Amino acid sequence: MNNGTAARESAPCRAARDRLLEEEIALRRLTGAVAEQRRRLPPGTPVPRDCTEWRTACRPTGSSSTGSQRRGSSPSPTRRRRARSCRPATRPS
Repeated sequence: MNNGTAARESAPCRAARDRLLEEEIALRRLTGAVAEQRRRLPPGTPVPRDCTEWRTACRPTGSSSTGSQRRGSSPSPTRRRRARSCRPATRPS
């Protein structure tokens, strides 16, 4: 398949590398075909905004109040980002 050889590369090594390259190309094509099938799927059921699984996943473990709540300060920017990332994704209409 590939006519270029690396320095000191034996013929059996080159043949094995060519077979591997062919398999990688086939895998990429298969991955692309699966991605195309996924894109053609109809939209799934929308996730309700009050989904309890999301709320429990976002709830801090351990004590019922966070450190910032105990100290009386507002949550850190990182904590706010984490809370936003736990919200269910909305699908465009």
